[in-house]
Amino acid sequence: MNKIFYAILIFILFDTSTQNIMGTESRSDIFINRLNINEVKQNIELSEAVNDSVFILLNDETDNLINALKKNKDKRDFILKEIENPISDSYHIMELIDKVKQCEFSFVRKKVLRSLQEARNKYN
Repeated sequence: MNKIFYAILIFILFDTSTQNIMGTESRSDIFINRLNINEVKQNIELSEAVNDSVFILLNDETDNLINALKKNKDKRDFILKEIENPISDSYHIMELIDKVKQCEFSFVRKKVLRSLQEARNKYN
């Protein structure tokens, strides 16, 4: 996948008018399923876009992101590292922690909370 594809994918994911055509797959599922970790690691702009996208998904559909991480073990650690290392201090980490705490308890929820707490420590 190239930068143009990711730009289009990110637009589709976050444009609410396209949500009706996505079917039953959540935005988080689409994002994680199509994520190419090797490409992200090799491209700083792409890395920044992915980091932003993770925080947008964490804010907008917390449950879906956690469920997508449960299903995608091979990409889970990468996403957790993205959460631990936000590229911006504008994310409302405490609000995200509260949202995650409201999700059904699971091993993945616990890991996401731990990553958010690590991110909070970096900006305190």
